[in-house]
Amino acid sequence: MTVCLLIRIFLCYKGDMKKRLAIFISLILLLSILTVPTPTAAFDDYGRTVRVRLSVGNISSINIDVTGTYTVAGTSFTGGRLTATLLSSGNVKLEHSSLGTLTTAKEVYIQRQYADKDSAYLKLAVSSGSVRTYLGDMNLFKDSSDNILRVVNHVDMHDYLYGAVSGEVSESSHVELLRTQTIAAKCFALVEANAHTSWTFDVYDTTTSQLYIGYVASDVRTIAAVDEVWQQTLLYEGNVVKTHYGTANGGVILTPKMKWGGSSNYEGAYQLKYDPFDLLRTSSNLVIRINGETPSTLPDGLYSAMLNAAKANVSSATSIYSIDAMSGFFTYGAGSYSAPTTFTVQLTVSSSSGSKYSTEITLNFDTLQSSGVVSASGEVHFVSQVGLKNWHLVYGIPSGPRVGMSHQGAKKMAEYGYSYVDILKYYYPNATLTDPDGSVVPSTADTSIAGVVKAIYGEIVLEGSFYGYVNISSASLMSAPESNSVNLYQLSAKAPIIVLDKAGDWYYVKDIQSGLFGYLYISYVAPFTKFVYVNDDDTNFRQGPGTEYGVITVVNTYEQLAVYGESGNWYQAAILNTGTVGYIYKSLCNAMSTITPPTIPTPTPTAVPTPTASPTPTPTPTPRPTPTIDYGIIPQTLGDVNGDGVVNAADASSMLRYVVKLERYSNLQTEAGDLNADGYVNAADASRILRYLVHLESQLASNG
Repeated sequence: MTVCLLIRIFLCYKGDMKKRLAIFISLILLLSILTVPTPTAAFDDYGRTVRVRLSVGNISSINIDVTGTYTVAGTSFTGGRLTATLLSSGNVKLEHSSLGTLTTAKEVYIQRQYADKDSAYLKLAVSSGSVRTYLGDMNLFKDSSDNILRVVNHVDMHDYLYGAVSGEVSESSHVELLRTQTIAAKCFALVEANAHTSWTFDVYDTTTSQLYIGYVASDVRTIAAVDEVWQQTLLYEGNVVKTHYGTANGGVILTPKMKWGGSSNYEGAYQLKYDPFDLLRTSSNLVIRINGETPSTLPDGLYSAMLNAAKANVSSATSIYSIDAMSGFFTYGAGSYSAPTTFTVQLTVSSSSGSKYSTEITLNFDTLQSSGVVSASGEVHFVSQVGLKNWHLVYGIPSGPRVGMSHQGAKKMAEYGYSYVDILKYYYPNATLTDPDGSVVPSTADTSIAGVVKAIYGEIVLEGSFYGYVNISSASLMSAPESNSVNLYQLSAKAPIIVLDKAGDWYYVKDIQSGLFGYLYISYVAPFTKFVYVNDDDTNFRQGPGTEYGVITVVNTYEQLAVYGESGNWYQAAILNTGTVGYIYKSLCNAMSTITPPTIPTPTPTAVPTPTASPTPTPTPTPRPTPTIDYGIIPQTLGDVNGDGVVNAADASSMLRYVVKLERYSNLQTEAGDLNADGYVNAADASRILRYLVHLESQLASNG
């Protein structure tokens, strides 16, 4: 009835054909959004085929045992043995044990007739000598560069995942690890397949891609896990994430760009972060837990090394009173990452007279290890702050690229009760797990460093943190939550800080620019509520809101900024990594979801003692906490409300869905959608896009 009404409107309208077409399209779009409110981020890969190059070795012939019914060159057969031989002409001859020669051709395709997974399959030997079972079809041809027979298994994604999960993790693995591996294997294969459309295959069956061992009917737990979750997909800004993973990361998760350079549309799904779960897998890894308030609990050798180093600065030091700051985590900049060789410690030491002195020391990871102060075999060294005056000193052993998921870490997470959704969120923190209809599969677990430390050690050392700034002209960073304590440093207006804890009317903070820790009066602090990231390399960060102002520094893609406010087309912002304050052109940034400051716990921390004498310390940058940030797609072009880079009917449909409250828009989406500049996004703006697409308007923006 509704369709007939639309057709009658189309036929009866007396305008010219283009106008009639535009109105008809508008009505169809309106009908579709009112009747089918489907999610906008849907991703459905049902029936997707993966082409797997099998590692059969440098062969010129191969035997393939057949169960079930197959077809070759129009001839169907059931069961038997096939023998494929590469001839000197470059053709492949295929013979059947009962039917004789089936075909001789440049390329021979063995097509499986529809059947369930246990009724039709092919068996053949690979180069390792093992005989494997394969679902799907088989393609045979001469390799283009070598005089050998190439064998490629064409198998749908669902069946491919049976072999990829069985190949990468054990059948006896925790069910949550099996589910996690299903998603990881699927997304990796999807990106590889999209990248290799011009190849004769998509992926290898070895670790060059990911291990694929065909169909193992006895792996019933693996099969069940694949069947349960295989249609879910991990997305970042609408793109499938290439889910890199490896055996073990040694305690540090890297991003693809940090490891291999280059760029990708899924880099933002990853995050450089500490992974304490990976370190639980073997006693060869060493994690020394350091509580700054109780230095006496340090291993004897490490305590002595710290005290001896401090004596070089304060000769009268007899003991360590407290550990106030430590740094020595991985750093990233200029397109590469670097592992620390040393770490720094800010100490308060006591003398024989009872006086307290503040000093800073530097220790070498390798020296501590080689001298036996630290008994560990790990070759990955670093310090990670896990809470207020709490750190982990780590010696870890990696295996594999250390990018994305660690199998060993994921295994431990599963054992600690995390679901596959939580594990994926931990290793690909800015990605979104979605069902085929686009609905999000939520993670409800706390996968922050504070959360995982609590899960592992049964304690909370840091409940939360947030980014803020000094909201008065000048503020004193104090040594204790008391107005009569020592003024450690004077912070200027808008100085960016990280709030770590609360003590009465005071915040315990880290000044990002100097790296110093101390206390600020709560009323002197305002939280940042808007965050952006840079969308291009070599972007100028200026002294003022215009190109006539000088360049302070250059920032690169994915650099995270906190925004104070806007001045025309410019943001005034702070670079979260360094604390540098300046201006950046708005279109060179993409918005991130607003970070709502978490609830800050209210313990009464031990006050930093007022030193009676203190050598001037050299401020040393320390690793900053990384908040969980979800990136959003922000349009860069007028009319492009869905942020896909083009203006088309999908944007008009999105606008109409917004009008009837089936979608919500950010401020930037509203700006992009307000084509007639009336301050609103409405049906008139959607109509203008459609008129523009059928050339009834020469431009998107209305002069009115």
